[in-house]
Amino acid sequence: MNILIYPLYLIDNNKDHFERHKEIININVEVVKSFNCVDDIRIVGKPVVNWSEMINDLMKQTEELLKEGNNVLVCEADNFIVEEFSDIFSLTKFTLFALCNNGSKLDNNLPGGEYLNSGLCYYPQTDYQSYFNYSDILETDSSMASLEYEKKINHMFYSQFNTHEEGLDYINTQIGFSVHNWRGLLSIDIDDRFKYKAMPTSKNIKSIHFLNLSQYIHNIEGFDPFWYKKFVLSFIDGQKKKLIVLRILFHYWSYVKIPQYERKYRLVKYFVKVLINK
Repeated sequence: MNILIYPLYLIDNNKDHFERHKEIININVEVVKSFNCVDDIRIVGKPVVNWSEMINDLMKQTEELLKEGNNVLVCEADNFIVEEFSDIFSLTKFTLFALCNNGSKLDNNLPGGEYLNSGLCYYPQTDYQSYFNYSDILETDSSMASLEYEKKINHMFYSQFNTHEEGLDYINTQIGFSVHNWRGLLSIDIDDRFKYKAMPTSKNIKSIHFLNLSQYIHNIEGFDPFWYKKFVLSFIDGQKKKLIVLRILFHYWSYVKIPQYERKYRLVKYFVKVLINK
């Protein structure tokens, strides 16, 4: 089967965050059901002490589903799917879908332009033993655990190719960057480090990853926990995707500190691209 997984864990007994994640995930599940493009949707989770325990359990459950003969798409709780995504299940390799703004803080071999985001991960069942190489994370700090996880996921992806460039070419050719796992703020940092610089227009965006830099962890104004709920509800209320994408980009302009002229220009340029295209 083709299975979509949402992780929903009670972390350190934070019931407020758990219930608010649950609400948004349940909304997205109903949206995804309307597309009729996946065999099963599962919400997995349990009470855990920290992010490491959550990630380790999620990876264990993913591996078990692969052993049972399933293709598995893991969608983080803050990644909201807005269009049907059956194209993903035709992929033959473990796939990530978008780049991070900068390089890994833990691995110099994953620089900006090559460091991929883990907000959406596709695990094909075919020959999964050749790429699925995961060892438990022991880090107790949540932010560091997240960075360690993303490093491991990147290594897993690139292990399928002879070079990083070959891996990037695969994503661009087979599925296209940022069509799934769209992170609008990425547009401010796409410079000469990036081989593929184009960001999709609103028409082509199939899922939106809201906490692209996990701003809420660092108490940044405008990015309190679940700042994105109003955008999720706009989809449910029938607002056009293009308008919502433009509002998200404007939200970044309003609250993210972008001191360099070039970075501001890139965001404005992308805003205009979305505005003038369907």
